[in-house]
Amino acid sequence: MLPDIAYAIAFSRHHMKVKHARRPRPKFHVYFQIEPVTDADQYAALKKEIQKMFPFFDDNALDAARFIYGSETDTPVWHDG
Repeated sequence: MLPDIAYAIAFSRHHMKVKHARRPRPKFHVYFQIEPVTDADQYAALKKEIQKMFPFFDDNALDAARFIYGSETDTPVWHDG
């Protein structure tokens, strides 16, 4: 879907696990290579634009202060773009 875009994928600690009575499903974080951003509103707006283009991204994770718990993974994915 993003052949020309560099990104990394790291699977979530909830990947393929039951959560809130929902069946197991793929859960992961996607990290895009961007220029540094120091303005929280600008960063949140960038995340909202990405989610508009790709609505399968979690709309509960669009704020600038999103904390991501680490998880051990043997299978991170890197795409050069």
